Amino acid sequence: MAQMIKNLKIMGAGFFLIGFFIGVLMSSYFMPAAIPASTDNTVRKINPIVFYDDFTKSPDKYQLLDVRAIERRFIDYPENSKHISLFQLGGDKLAELSRDKMIVIFCESEISESGAYHILARNGFTNISIIEGAKPAWENAGLPLLRPTRDLQTIASKIIELQKSLKQ
Repeated sequence: MAQMIKNLKIMGAGFFLIGFFIGVLMSSYFMPAAIPASTDNTVRKINPIVFYDDFTKSPDKYQLLDVRAIERRFIDYPENSKHISLFQLGGDKLAELSRDKMIVIFCESEISESGAYHILARNGFTNISIIEGAKPAWENAGLPLLRPTRDLQTIASKIIELQKSLKQ
């Protein structure tokens, strides 16, 4: 049993490293160098309670974009959100986003949300906002997050534990 756990840790570490390097390579490949950086460094923020209230009343006005890593989404996610991880945000993935709706970005931190905001802005999106306070503010406001099946949560938790142990 101990050998099996050790093998799973090694496999998980390998998959994590491979995924990380593929993500870095893909993000640099899909980030067009010809698009100038935005000169406007301001980021529009929306209060999570105000957003959620309006989103539930008028969902057609918004596209909620979850840019977290896939293993985080396996733990929980906002209902009716579109998932494109921050590392995949660019190239053909941008065609999956609506230019007719306000894109509201959801992530673990405002720093990551802001990064996604600027990627979208550099690619011509203008109707963008981030969740003020990011996921912690969403949770503190008591707003709902869906939880996938227990098996997926267990797998995701193990991956996150393994990632943390590898960093130590």
